[in-house]
Amino acid sequence: MNAGIHWLNFFVTLTRSSPIAWVMAICDSSTRTYRDGMQVETSAVTYAQTESGVRVVMNTGDEIDVNREGKDVLFRLIGTNGLIEFWGWENGYSLLNAQFPQATLIRPEEFPIVGHQRHLEHLADMIEGGSLDYSIPESSLIALELCEGAYLSSKYRCKVPFPIDQFTPPSPSDWEPGKPYSGTGGGRDGRKL
Repeated sequence: MNAGIHWLNFFVTLTRSSPIAWVMAICDSSTRTYRDGMQVETSAVTYAQTESGVRVVMNTGDEIDVNREGKDVLFRLIGTNGLIEFWGWENGYSLLNAQFPQATLIRPEEFPIVGHQRHLEHLADMIEGGSLDYSIPESSLIALELCEGAYLSSKYRCKVPFPIDQFTPPSPSDWEPGKPYSGTGGGRDGRKL
């Protein structure tokens, strides 16, 4: 998840901070990659769901294959009425829906003030006006909790329910998905669920 907190924060923002139900992740650490003083994944998949059923699937790591030539970061939103695809640090997105069945590239007009300066001016406006808007820091904390839950999920090989401060790691398990069932050692018959 190393820099994935920003993408998870975007997911949280898109869902208007909808409560998270759970997160699962698997992290490969074979290259022993570190970034900004932290041990990070060689490759990882994070999968989370809100209580309302909206899901995010995020691939992160040293080398991620993106199926768009010339693009390093791909973000794809899939809904019942179409698909929106955009790329990190680019001004534009592709829209595919009934109106644009072959997809169209949309380039929105940029704000006159961009990046951190825009954020700082928003903070200055809040200070001057005496109003408080904690939506950005609150969504950042939710994204941070998603990252922490994902790392816990990978460490303990389990789904992590939210809020994670109530998570208790399960006992270690000798159950290996994909291994033939011996007929002993407990378990439940998946055909009877």
